[in-house]
Amino acid sequence: MILLKRFELRTKGRQAFTLLELMLVVFIVAVLTASILPMTARPRVRSSGIVCINNLKEVGLAFRTWSEDNGKVYPMHFRTNGFDGEALANSRGMCGYFQIMSNELKTPKVLVCPGDKKRRVAADFRTNFNSGTVSYFVALDSDETKPQTLLAGDRNLTNGLAAKNGVLEITTNSLPGWTMDIHQFSGNVVLADGSVQKVSVSGVKRLIFKTGLATNRIVFPPQ
Repeated sequence: MILLKRFELRTKGRQAFTLLELMLVVFIVAVLTASILPMTARPRVRSSGIVCINNLKEVGLAFRTWSEDNGKVYPMHFRTNGFDGEALANSRGMCGYFQIMSNELKTPKVLVCPGDKKRRVAADFRTNFNSGTVSYFVALDSDETKPQTLLAGDRNLTNGLAAKNGVLEITTNSLPGWTMDIHQFSGNVVLADGSVQKVSVSGVKRLIFKTGLATNRIVFPPQ
């Protein structure tokens, strides 16, 4: 009985959290969560950016290697029996540029940026390979003799206008930039000389100007 009374006294002596204290605890937890989550997300964003850059290096190397074996022209300008590069300059046909370079690319995995959640990796270049398994645009006017011309890059490039059948014309007078998709208002580009650059919104216009072309025709996979 004595022990029971002591227990009852201790229980009565306890005070529950007040509503104000509970609200304070919830607020502190929310603040800590909000500060920690961005820190954990940054490594993933940085990692996907690195993989994307490496992908585009492989893409650039494939273009240049294929060009060396085919009269020093890129697939966009190549024409022979059964293949017409100009005819593939549309959102659904542009995957043919990568298919013809399948030996150089080795795997379709390098054509999908890990930050591009709307794209899936094809098993190979024959089974279910199409423009929906490609994250990168192709610059139709790229020229190996003009090293600063665009060759390929992230498909979230824009100038605020709608592409016509997958082809967007970006002039030196336009205002190109990046959408928030994939790399959050930035993007990666491989040039005709094989170099890869991470480009901000403000840097795109300078990049377009450096190509030396009045108009850059860009063909995109389906958005």
